[in-house]
Amino acid sequence: MPLSLTTLEHQVGQLFHYGYLGIEPDDAIRRLLSERHIGGVILFGRNFRDATHLTRLTAELQSLAANPLFISADQEGGSVLRIRRGGTLFPSNMAAGRLDLDSIRELGRMCGLEMRACGLNMDFAPVLDINDPENPGIGIRSFGEDAASVTRAGLAWIEGFQSTGAIATAKHFPGKGAARKDAHLALPVIDKGLEGLHDWEFRPFREAFAAGCLGAMTSHCVYPAFDELPATLSPLVQTRLLREQMGFQGVLVTDDLAMGAIAQGHDAPTAALESFRAGADQILICRVPERQEAAIDRVLAALRSGDVPMSRLMESLDRIERCKSWIASRPRPADPIEVLHARHAPVVQQMCDRAATVLRDRHKLLPLAWRGPTVGVLFPNMDILTPVEERTDGDTRFLDHLLERMGGARLMRYDPKDPDLQSVEPTAFLESVDRVVLFSVNAHLHPGQSAMLRTLADRFGERMVLVALRNAYDERLAPEVGTVIATYGFLDNALAASARKLLG
Repeated sequence: MPLSLTTLEHQVGQLFHYGYLGIEPDDAIRRLLSERHIGGVILFGRNFRDATHLTRLTAELQSLAANPLFISADQEGGSVLRIRRGGTLFPSNMAAGRLDLDSIRELGRMCGLEMRACGLNMDFAPVLDINDPENPGIGIRSFGEDAASVTRAGLAWIEGFQSTGAIATAKHFPGKGAARKDAHLALPVIDKGLEGLHDWEFRPFREAFAAGCLGAMTSHCVYPAFDELPATLSPLVQTRLLREQMGFQGVLVTDDLAMGAIAQGHDAPTAALESFRAGADQILICRVPERQEAAIDRVLAALRSGDVPMSRLMESLDRIERCKSWIASRPRPADPIEVLHARHAPVVQQMCDRAATVLRDRHKLLPLAWRGPTVGVLFPNMDILTPVEERTDGDTRFLDHLLERMGGARLMRYDPKDPDLQSVEPTAFLESVDRVVLFSVNAHLHPGQSAMLRTLADRFGERMVLVALRNAYDERLAPEVGTVIATYGFLDNALAASARKLLG
């Protein structure tokens, strides 16, 4: 399927992958599609009401472009899941990593079918970063904490996903699990030696590319063993390591150039030019039309002046065309999203039930028999913990059901990011209960929540149950708590799984 690229402007436009604000395509994105000929659009939950609306939206976007578009989303599962209303709530990678490989492969396949039914053809997933407990931005987005398990799970998911004719995008190359800063806010440095990087960070990516993964996304981290530049701007990472050493021939996408790790040191046009020069095929800028227009102009000017050779442009266009032809050769599913969702949701609920884990139950309290108003339930206000997330729907129905089953147990809500949460100790609420169930969300990364957990553990000891809704590392904060459940997620089906583990 050759692209119709009659001018340099048409050709350069294919390099850009842009987002926009608002529930309907605005004048700016319409111009970028029809006049600047951009090659891709990224969609967020802010851009559509539900999966049915998304299906109409993607058709409209394609109609505005002269050439077929990459239309992408971050449909990772768990905390980063753009299609929620009308789509299946896929579990986090950390939850998926607790399942067998056939189930992980099926999760990828179901995700791909639903995305393609909605008109999406590229997923900025899976995350192949190997998580470290101290990483503030990955956590349950990772399949696990070691190279072997992340590699096995990642390859299974990619195989299932790409079997549907959509492109999987392994991220964040060459691996940012060891980062101690969130790249949305600041520039992380991963100061490891070459041998360690090759054996650990690089392994899931190297094996994914060898197995046929068609997409990759750069990380905004510095790897001093390779270069002093962030990977997104580094030819040593993008060309020498990725293309020459690993042999990757798919489409390479930058992470969003508006993120703090890049934006604090480079304006968008400069970052766009340098990432393209380094080897990127798709330059991702998720907002601000003026910034997006200027980035196109900068790359155009560099090519016209000879600052960047035309051969560099042809390399990217060849990879883009091959991947778009690959998508076009594979039909969309016959079933609409409504049918797929109805079929997939109960299967995924069963997977969430299996993934939820009783980490310990020393005194055999489960299923919990605690009932009545002397039982306290502490539950977080579900807020965005990292910038990549979008707001989740309410949890009122779950809590109403839980409290009813617990015979009128008393509820206290808390802000999981509040640094002063240790002040929970003297409240009348705690004076009125003699047993507590605490639902935590990454307490190990939030000092106030961590202090509250310790306070409760000291006060209640074995009369406390901990349910870790996101990272399971919270259990390490209170070894004296005898009963701990991990769900690796907080969406409705993960909450339902926690209730089944808790109450039977």
